[in-house]
Amino acid sequence: MGEPIASTVSIVIVNYNGRHLIEACLHATVEQARALSAEVVFVDNASTDGSVSFVRQEFPGVVVIENETNQGFAGGCNTGFRAASGELVVLLNNDAVPEPGWLEHLLAAAEPNDVAVACSVINELNYPREYALGTGSISVIGHPIPNVARDLDSPFYATGCSLVFKRSLTGEPFPAIFFAYFEDTVLSWRARLGGYRVARALDSEVQHMGSATASQMPSLALYYYERNKLLMLLGCYDRSTLLRLVPLYLFDAVVRLLRDLWLVAKADSRPESVKRLAAHYGIVARAVAWVATHSREVSRLRQSIQCERRKPDSAITRMLSGKIFDDIRSTRGQTLVNRLAVVYCRLVGIRTAETIAPG
Repeated sequence: MGEPIASTVSIVIVNYNGRHLIEACLHATVEQARALSAEVVFVDNASTDGSVSFVRQEFPGVVVIENETNQGFAGGCNTGFRAASGELVVLLNNDAVPEPGWLEHLLAAAEPNDVAVACSVINELNYPREYALGTGSISVIGHPIPNVARDLDSPFYATGCSLVFKRSLTGEPFPAIFFAYFEDTVLSWRARLGGYRVARALDSEVQHMGSATASQMPSLALYYYERNKLLMLLGCYDRSTLLRLVPLYLFDAVVRLLRDLWLVAKADSRPESVKRLAAHYGIVARAVAWVATHSREVSRLRQSIQCERRKPDSAITRMLSGKIFDDIRSTRGQTLVNRLAVVYCRLVGIRTAETIAPG
């Protein structure tokens, strides 16, 4: 790794009540940052668990920024971006522990001029190794669908758990409205619309606990997940593609509701299952309602993304799946639904990864 790149690197870590996580993360990070003359910026989102005092005491070389309120992962990363000095900005989750060589290999993946964003291999605590190399891909309506990409070093999007982006190509990384979830997908989608590549550094690895912060507020996490997935689709697609995907989006909603009702009917504790299901769909409805009643914010998001467009949607959808369900552990019913979804995409002229011939 050449010194000119290393000297322009900033690592941003966002934290919210992660005192029990940050020691392992920062020990591994600071050591590698020091070796490559990179700065480390720690952004705290109004934690109440002593995170800031711990970092100031134990890691005096780290730049610490205290937000007065919890601005989420998106807002926290933007704060860190504005304070950082590097052309290459690395984002690392506070519950991720880098392996040796993580930073060097991650920066190397971003060296080509046409790469705007690159990510590491994320080893999730609760998932097999195959999952780590199969992520970074979604369906045309935003569901995570592993193993869509044919090249392991070219995922559709770079996961925000550990990624690097070029300041001069992307600007401020995330729409602050996203707070958390899908902001990393939008960053990569924007890069691809602009004609740039997204890469995965296969030799750069982190160990990731997964959803350590989100688990502190599961209802809010579900709300942002559902709302931001819809915001992403509305912001990134052109109108023609959106219109063709509306029936598939509605079909997906009906199928998932029927599946969940069937699972409730089979449950031993039916009253509790009904209550949980009602609460779940109440949150989903609230998320969709927010999007429906905030047309001005949606319009601003669309405008900011579409003005960067250099590539048509046909160049994007061919990297996405037409499936609805993750088929790693698919039932026969889900397999049938996936086939119908892929056929629908073909009928309405949306080319997906399933309709693109290898090679």
